[in-house]
Parts: sequence; C-alpha cells; structure tokens
Amino acid sequence: MSKELKGTLEEFHDAFISYKNNVDIITEKYISICQKRIKYLTKNSNSIQFYDSAELLNEKLELNTWKLIQILNRHCKSIGEPDICYMEDPYISDASFASQYLQNEELTKVWTVREWLQDICSPYSIPSLKKENLISINNPSKNIINNEQHKLSLEPDKNDHEFDEKLSKVIYELIRRGKLADAIEYCEQCGQPWKGASLRGTLLWADPNYDKEEVNDIASGNRNRDLWKSLCYKLSNEEKYCSHERAIYSVMSGTVKNALPVCKTWEDYLWVYYNSYLESELSKGFKASARYVAEDNDEADLYLIEDPLIPESTESIFDSLLKNENEKIRKSAAEPFHYIQKMIILNKYDEMIIHFKKQLEESETIIGTPVNTDLLRFFVHFILLLKNSGISYPEKESEYIITAYIDSLIKYKKRTLVAGYASHLTNENQIKSYVSLLKTIDEPAHIKKEYIKLGQLHGLDTASICTVTVNSSLSDLEETFPKEIDNSIFKNMSTSVVTNSDIAKIHTLEWLTFEVSLVKEFFIQSNRLYRYFLGTGKLAAAQELFNFILNMNSIQCKLDDSKEENDIIMSESIAYCGLIDAYNSYISWKNAMDHKPDEKKSIKEDEWKTQIIEKTKEAEQLLNTAILLLVNIVKPNKTPEIQDDNAMEGVEYTDQDSLIKRRTIQNIYIPQIFLWLHNIYFETKDIIPENLKKSFDLVNDVASQFCDQFELSNTLEIFLDAIRKSAIYLLDRNPNSVVDISPFII
Repeated sequence: MSKELKGTLEEFHDAFISYKNNVDIITEKYISICQKRIKYLTKNSNSIQFYDSAELLNEKLELNTWKLIQILNRHCKSIGEPDICYMEDPYISDASFASQYLQNEELTKVWTVREWLQDICSPYSIPSLKKENLISINNPSKNIINNEQHKLSLEPDKNDHEFDEKLSKVIYELIRRGKLADAIEYCEQCGQPWKGASLRGTLLWADPNYDKEEVNDIASGNRNRDLWKSLCYKLSNEEKYCSHERAIYSVMSGTVKNALPVCKTWEDYLWVYYNSYLESELSKGFKASARYVAEDNDEADLYLIEDPLIPESTESIFDSLLKNENEKIRKSAAEPFHYIQKMIILNKYDEMIIHFKKQLEESETIIGTPVNTDLLRFFVHFILLLKNSGISYPEKESEYIITAYIDSLIKYKKRTLVAGYASHLTNENQIKSYVSLLKTIDEPAHIKKEYIKLGQLHGLDTASICTVTVNSSLSDLEETFPKEIDNSIFKNMSTSVVTNSDIAKIHTLEWLTFEVSLVKEFFIQSNRLYRYFLGTGKLAAAQELFNFILNMNSIQCKLDDSKEENDIIMSESIAYCGLIDAYNSYISWKNAMDHKPDEKKSIKEDEWKTQIIEKTKEAEQLLNTAILLLVNIVKPNKTPEIQDDNAMEGVEYTDQDSLIKRRTIQNIYIPQIFLWLHNIYFETKDIIPENLKKSFDLVNDVASQFCDQFELSNTLEIFLDAIRKSAIYLLDRNPNSVVDISPFII
C-alpha cells in the first residue's frame, strides 16, 4: 500500500469520528475521499509502481457504492404515505397520480436506484454543432459542406444513415444519463424536431387546473402515453433501425430485449432492467385505477406490450445478471462491490455482512491469501453507519470484521486510529484489540501515555487494557522459571549484561504507571518480574528493574492511603528492593577492596581503610536486613529465633505457584548473602580484626535455621570451606580459642 493511499485510512477515520451522527454529511465525506483517490490513481496509472486499471475500477466502484448509500438515505427520508382518496379522483392528471403512486416504499427505492444509475454513468461529451450545419439541415437547397464541416463528428444529412446512427447514439447516451430534456433539445439542434417531439411522448400528462400538487405550471405531457408506449415497443422490434434507435424505443416502452444489445456494463444492464420494472409497475397502477380502459378487444391489442425479459421483481433482476449469457456481465455481477450494491438495494444487510465475515475466515485459513484492506475498510464504515443510524445488523459477525480491520491498522502502523474503532466493540473485544495494539508499541513512556489518553478519549476501559497488556507480555515468565537450582543460576549472577528482551519486559510495566488505580497491579507485576530475574540469576536485570521502579515511584506512581490493602504486596516488593540494595552495597565494597593503593603507610592507604570500614559497615547492615526481608516473603511456621523489632510480618499468599517461586528465591539468595557476608568479614579481618570472629560465627546462624536452604542450593560445602578457612585463621591468631571451634567444622 502506497504512502498516499495509506493516508486514506486516516481520512475515513477522521470523517467518521467527526460526523458519525450525520449520515448525509459522512457519506459526502467518504465520496470526496474516494474521488481524491481516483484522481490520484488516474494521474499515476501509467507508472508500474502504482495500481493497475483493475484497482482504479475498484476505487470507482466504492465511490458508486457510497453514492448509492447516500441517495437511498436521502430519498428514504422523504417517503410518505400515498393519498388513496386523492388517487381515486378520476380527474387528476397522470403525473399527479404517479407522484402519489410512487410514494410506495418499494417503488420509491426503485426510482431512486434508477436515478443513482443515471448519476454514476461516466461523463459523456456531446458533439458540438456549428451554425453552418443547422443551415444545411434546415435548408436543403443550401447544402454547402466545406472541409471544416467534414471534420465534425456529425455530418447532418437526412439521407445519411451514418448520421442517423450517430444521432441515435447521442440521444440514447443522454437518456441513459437521465437527460431527456437535453436529448430533445439536441434533436432540435440537429434539425430533427420531429424526433424530439417523439421523445416528449414519454412525459406524463400534467394539468395544474385539476391537480392540487404543483406538478407543472401549464398543461403538458402525453394523455395517451400508454398507446405511445405500445407504438415504441413495435418500433423497437423493427430491424430496419440501428441498434441505438431500437434501444431508445425499447427504453421508452419500458421493455428490455432490444435495449440490451447496446449495453456495455453491469450498470447499463441494471439501468435497463430497473427502468423496465418501474414502467411496468406504473402501468399496473394506472390499470388498477381504471384510468386506461380499452373499449373493446380490438382496441386492446393496440396497447399490447410483450417482453419476457420485463422483470417481475427487483431480486429477479440481479439473478438474471448473474446468469447473463454475456460472460463479462456475469463476472462483473460477481465483483465484490457489485455484490454489495445488490445487497444494499435489496435490504439484505445481514446476509451481506455474514457472507463477508465467512470470506475473512476463509482468507485466514488459506496461507498467502491477502485481505483486501479497502473492502475491509468499507465494511467497517458501513457497519458503523448502520449502528449509528439505529438499523439492526449482525453484531457477532460485525465485531469480527471490525476486529480484523483493527488488526490491519496495526499491521500498517496506523496505531492512532485503533481506539476509535475499538470503542465500537464489546468490552471484551475492546480489551483484546487494544492490547494487541499496545504490545506492538516500543516507545518512551510519554508516547505510551498518549495511547492511553486516546483510549480514555474513546471511552475504553484502559485500566483493564493495561493490566491485560502486561499480563500477556509477561506470560512466558512462568515457563522459563527454573524447576530446580543449578549452576546456570550462579553463572548468570556474574553476568552484567542485560538483554534487550529483559529491558523490554521491564518497560512493559510502564503501562501500569499512568493511572493511580493501577499502582497495586504495578507492584504485583513488578514482583512477578523480580521473581523471574532473581530465580534465573539475572541480578543485573533485577538491578535494572530496581532502578526503574525507583524512577517510576518518584515520577508517576503514587500509592493510595489504603495501607492495609497494599502491605502484603509491598512487603514482597520491599524484600526484593532490599536484596538488590544489599547486592549493590556488596559490589561497591568489593570494588573498593579491589582498588587498594600500592603505597603502604601512606595517606591514600589510610583514606582507603576509612572507606573500607564505612562500606563494610553499610554492606553488613544491608545484607543482614536483606536476610530478614527474604525470610519474611514466605511466612515461617516456627522461626521465633529470627523475629526482630525491625523485621516485617511474614507475607501470606494463597497462590501456590507464587509461593514456590518465593521459596526458590529464598533458597538461592539467603545462602548467597551468607557467602557475601563471610567474604566481607574475612577479607576485612586485618582492617577490622573482630570481623574474623564474625566470619566464623555465621555458622551458628546457618546451623540454627538455614541448613535446608544451603542444601537445596548445593552451596553447603562452599560455605563450610569458607568457615574452615576462618577457623584456621582463628586458631592461628588465638590457639586458646580451639575449644570454641566444633570438631565438625574441622
């Protein structure tokens, strides 16, 4: 789809949003957009990079369809009830009677469709005539034709059959376009007023002296129109006349057979049939009113018109076109927009929408079958037109079609248009469609917020949409969470790289930062993401999440006053923040230890020792706090020993899957923190002598309540090796302390 034609999607969207409650204005906007598209395609039709002639035809067909919808809407509004008493008055004119008779809803539509078919007919240039031509026609004695006259498309000569054929063609083309007055005037300009007078025979008799309606200012028309029609019918069967002249007589008589040979398009055929049906129904009305009564059987034959092709119903017209012997017409009748026009005319909206929905389903099941975006767009806007007009339509199928269109908009990155269409879906489908959109948006938070504002503007349930978006985006976390603790987890801990995928997961949480009502959900999902990162050993990613949450808290997320409701969720979140804070402190201490000055007994060394003492104290405090926090993310059954004034109450959950994950995190990180603590104490034993004893005393805490975690994480031997190392140093410094050291450790 070219950039220019993609712009049409925005134009249709904007027109609908702006004028959705006014059918006449909105269809006029759609017509204008289609005309613009046609102009663009026509201009570029010779370039191979643009649409071919078939695409241009498709655009014209859509234009005609919107014109049909507009004209039917306009005329159907003017439908009234026929004045039966007035119609029974034998003195009113045929024109006045017909005016009342055509108030019938079905016939009003037939008349309107015929008017539409005349309106959409391609422009026709009438050959121009010069004054010399008129002289030569009206004055045979002055039959002077110079070279200039021979260049004219019509060379008037009453003996020239070619001229008669050309004239007949012009007259037919004008009548085909509903321009009877122009056809009559053209005949007079060509010096054949008798032919114009003949055409006037189709005009219904009107007389203001008898009619209460202002049909005409003066008496005019044909009082013997039925007899004139029968004569036209007989003339249409005369083979001596050219095809266009016979077609003129056939149309005037309300018959079909002899008009079809000059028809070239599906619209031409349909016009002939609709004209015939309207004339037939009008004749039936006249006969039923006893306005035309033959006095004897011999005279009745004068009025006889027999044509088996005169349609019995409007539906039979379309059936005949589908079965037409002309292959081109058969194929044209089956084209999507001709099918749509047919169903609109026949008021079969439901059947049409259901049929298109089935086509969409079939295109989805067949690989490589493209969806016609223009056709899809048309159906969506037609459905919305029905909805806003209060006309019934198949809702389930319509939802499917609108959803498919939204998918197409997402595909073509027309993201700002989605909310307007999603608002016309049920709440469930609104959420599904808008979630599909939001999952494709990888932009900064301020841009994401604009999409939420758009959703709110169109009345979407943005809170539910954001919740489902995040849930859906993080749906694979449970599948990748380790079933058991292995070396890969500890290997990941030493990696500082955060993958793009993990960063995307973190920024998915931004969808939960635009509404206060979603703060609780924000922390639920951030805890979920923490579990995934920590459970897989991705400490760097967990740290990225930690920084993200700090930033979101300070800028957009504001907790409500319901402390009791948030305590449970916040306890887990604080535990993970505490773990990351402690880890950061440990890394900071480790970096400081790695940068010991080379010069001994210098000022720099003294400064370094002071820094190490401060960082050791900070890391010690944070790591011990992290242990307490981690212990409490699963409420312990019997652990009175660890209760502390600063420890929070244990978190109680009913989600068993979450419980298992939190226990896994305990089993991974409590032993790891003890190892970090031992490393800190042991490595600072020369700067802070009492830390050597602290490094050894860790064994008491582990032995009292954390042996299970060490065994499950397969780190018990590593820890015991570290304790043995501390014990050896203790014995070396103070041999008398041997009594305090368990033989088990040695």
